[in-house]
Amino acid sequence: MKKIYYLWYLLWLLPIGLSALGGQQALVYYGIQNTLQNGAEYEAEVVEFEMKHMAAQSNGMIILKFTTDTGEIIQRKLSLPIQNAGMLMESKLLQIKYLESSYQPVIIMPTLWFQTNMVLINIGVILLSVLVTLYASALAHRYANRLRNKTINVQPEFEYTHS
Repeated sequence: MKKIYYLWYLLWLLPIGLSALGGQQALVYYGIQNTLQNGAEYEAEVVEFEMKHMAAQSNGMIILKFTTDTGEIIQRKLSLPIQNAGMLMESKLLQIKYLESSYQPVIIMPTLWFQTNMVLINIGVILLSVLVTLYASALAHRYANRLRNKTINVQPEFEYTHS
């Protein structure tokens, strides 16, 4: 019999991958809070604003340009969900916070509330998904163990003796 039952053990990759995604979202949340508390406030010029409409989703892209206190000109390209794009579409100047060393270096202040809530919702959904996939992985692990034991412990129904 083929040892295909080992594929059931691969289900453990789901909660591991989701945990990594949750860690990334936690870093984004921490980066937002860090930039909000320690970042410098600037007024950024909207260089370009673009909306993309695809079959399953719509999102936007915005390019901001601003000058830091040291005189350095910074231009950043940021993606936006469609909910934020509507708020920023007519804006020529935006209030931002900037902290170069942060995981989330640029925060657009008018969309701060939405961005923070979206990250918290993502973390909640990922946490729930990790719990569900942990349970499913444990069940699959038990099932694979039963299949493996059944394959290993098979006793022949008859014995062949050559005389």
